[in-house]
Amino acid sequence: MSRLGMRPIWGQRQSGLHRVGTAIRRWRLRTIRGRLLVGFSATLTALVASGLLSIFAIQRLFQDMGSTVRSANKVSSTLFEGYDATLRYVATAQATILDGHAEHVTEAESLSVVADSLRRALLRSDVLDLDDRQALEQLGGIQARLEVRLNVARAYRDVGALDGAARQSMAATAMLDSLFTQARHLTRVQDERAGETLRNVRRSMTTRRSVLLLVLALGFLAASLFGVWTWRAITLPLDRLTNAAAALSEGDLRVTVPLSGLDEEYLVLATTFTRMADRLRRVVDDIQREAAEIARASESLNSAADQAASSTGQISSAMAGVARDAETQRRHIVASETVLGDVGNSAHTLNDVATRSRELGESIRS
Repeated sequence: MSRLGMRPIWGQRQSGLHRVGTAIRRWRLRTIRGRLLVGFSATLTALVASGLLSIFAIQRLFQDMGSTVRSANKVSSTLFEGYDATLRYVATAQATILDGHAEHVTEAESLSVVADSLRRALLRSDVLDLDDRQALEQLGGIQARLEVRLNVARAYRDVGALDGAARQSMAATAMLDSLFTQARHLTRVQDERAGETLRNVRRSMTTRRSVLLLVLALGFLAASLFGVWTWRAITLPLDRLTNAAAALSEGDLRVTVPLSGLDEEYLVLATTFTRMADRLRRVVDDIQREAAEIARASESLNSAADQAASSTGQISSAMAGVARDAETQRRHIVASETVLGDVGNSAHTLNDVATRSRELGESIRS
């Protein structure tokens, strides 16, 4: 029951982590900063990987070379010590045959043990192949027969058979040629093996250099793809914005910037540019509308001015007519004043005539 109860919680946790990872990947691939971060991270990772691979390859190659050289040196030194021990054994055994000192016998036996132990140590090592082991076994057989010959020669000497001792000593000395031939064969094999090791090292170096060049080529290809990707992500939106700005500068206020395929930064910039173009278009529409209203108001004012001018002309004509009528009336009034003056003069004359007529009448009556 506890496992069944934990499954939904674990599923919800996994789905939440998946959504967070998806959001992070989407943010990294939909922003210029994310592109640069991913691209430079990939490039640096490739460079660090190639550097680490180079260091590891060189170190591994150095280790392999050192191990091979140490193994070859160890085999060569062991062979040399074995040859030295064998030669010293032969020399000591011959000295024992000649003088018969006990210390020479002990020294010869110890040298024989040393040579045999060195040969067995070489057989136990893992640096020899089957042919080398067979040659070393043959070398051990020759060494054993040589010891047998020298021991037989020493026995002949002990019993006083000096001729037999000399023959066995000469046979042992002749067997040294086979021993040296076999030793030279092993030395030549080791030299060939060292040369083969150097050739293997050279081939390994060539292979690892090719791998490093491949890694560097892949890193260069990744860097180139990232550069092209980032270049397109930067230049294409800039071209869109430049073309939109050029169209806007030519007076096309209907221009818009396509928002498809844009990163977050350019998306914000393109949206702001489109809003600016819309606002400018609304401002220009408002200005055009207000200009039309002002034009209509100007036309109304012009009509009113024309009507006022016409009314002013009519008023001026009426005023001129009134002025003419007033002038005519003034002239009539002047003429009337003249006539009235004449009438007054005539009345005065008539008054004088009447007075004189009355006086005359009175004078007549009297």
